[in-house]
Amino acid sequence: HAYALEKLATSFPPLCACGLHPLDDHVALCAQNCELHGNPHAYALALSRLLVANGAGHLLDTHNKLPASDEAERRHSTAQAR
Repeated sequence: HAYALEKLATSFPPLCACGLHPLDDHVALCAQNCELHGNPHAYALALSRLLVANGAGHLLDTHNKLPASDEAERRHSTAQAR
């Protein structure tokens, strides 16, 4: 998947105004006022949306998801209990 993703990503637009390649480490390299700087969840979400929007969603690794926030987990548990 990694090679296919890199090959496809050459035609993708940047994820943010910083202009980095979509597969670059935005969390560390983006400007401090960028929403992706220091925010791995926002970067993962932006990248996954970019992949899906460009027909490459099948390359997402759905087995390695980011952990849900406590609030989201509580809402999910409450909804299942009903």
